[in-house]
Amino acid sequence: FDSLETGHTYNYRVGKEGSWSEWFQFTTATTKDSLTFIYMGDAQNDLRSRWTRVYRKAIQTAPQASFILHAGDLINRSNTDAEWDEWFYAGNGINSSYPQGMIPGNHEYFRDDKKNLTLDPHWQQQFNLPRNGISGLEESNYTVNYGPVRIIGLNTQIIMLDSAGRKSQAEWLENILRSNKQKWTFVLCHHPIYSTSKSRDNFQ
Repeated sequence: FDSLETGHTYNYRVGKEGSWSEWFQFTTATTKDSLTFIYMGDAQNDLRSRWTRVYRKAIQTAPQASFILHAGDLINRSNTDAEWDEWFYAGNGINSSYPQGMIPGNHEYFRDDKKNLTLDPHWQQQFNLPRNGISGLEESNYTVNYGPVRIIGLNTQIIMLDSAGRKSQAEWLENILRSNKQKWTFVLCHHPIYSTSKSRDNFQ
């Protein structure tokens, strides 16, 4: 969508003549200093039986949320059509009405025939995320402003397993933070710096 105005509610549907979807509604960001958002981590398992309940309860609890953030491990086995189908099934009606940001976790990655760490090809086919991060990490490392918030997505699977990727993202992050003028800054990543479980702290 182009030329959207701040703080407006829009209705849309997709399809073609004679075959249209139902109508969906979403509201663009405002200039207010406060907002409500939903943060979800590790949907991953039992998507159809349990994730559906968690996701829908979150919307019932915060129906006026401005956006939803997903911190990786959306599915359990990468490159699996059935699991992605269940993830989208759980978000039926939600995904079409709330702006969303997501970042991949370790379960969105696999090793190819040459043992190269590879992002699930579903990722870029399904999501339309900013492409303003590190070259080669398009749509898995990015930044975007929403009202008073700067959201910074880091690909921590690459940070954990690739020294060059760790260095390039660190330099990129420093530049982003140096020029950031937003009131609030969120860093969205899969691996926590400090874990509540023993021996699972990261980035030491």
